[in-house]
Amino acid sequence: MVGSNDFFALNHYSSQFAEPSEDYLENRGAAVRPSVWADAGIKLTEDPSWLRTDIDWGMVPWGFRKVLAWIQDRYAPPGGIYVTENGAAIADFDRAAAENDTLRVQFYESYIVEMHKAITEDKADVRGYFAWSLFDNYEWGAGYSKRFGIVWVDYATQERVPKASAKFLGQVWKGNAITE
Repeated sequence: MVGSNDFFALNHYSSQFAEPSEDYLENRGAAVRPSVWADAGIKLTEDPSWLRTDIDWGMVPWGFRKVLAWIQDRYAPPGGIYVTENGAAIADFDRAAAENDTLRVQFYESYIVEMHKAITEDKADVRGYFAWSLFDNYEWGAGYSKRFGIVWVDYATQERVPKASAKFLGQVWKGNAITE
């Protein structure tokens, strides 16, 4: 695969620690259905101190930096790295909560800062970044119960309201920088 790709596209939401699992062969049959996780032979863990999103994924911005640097070192994609999805599900089910989604702002700020470090310090050739998602939408694994959008959607009326995270990202894109 090294050198055979035009670019590398990455969807990234969280990170975990992985270590070999000594008993995975015995436990593999206990899986509810066949899965890569049952066959991988690893044990995944997370630090309980990590902030959690509404979908119960840890917020691990330094893990984002590490994976960007690893992709660059391992594959050196000639067309660069494109982060095609990066975002956080936050419980903002009403308009007031949506207009003040500070945890999502914290997620984007910390992940973008770490991406910048990956570019400037680790020499990761990141050429594109796409926040997930513009609108609250139907999530394949959770239906309408999880909201990733930077624009809040009232599903009954289809009213749309930009969240604080939309305003934050707008300032980042406009200024090409994170500012206070």
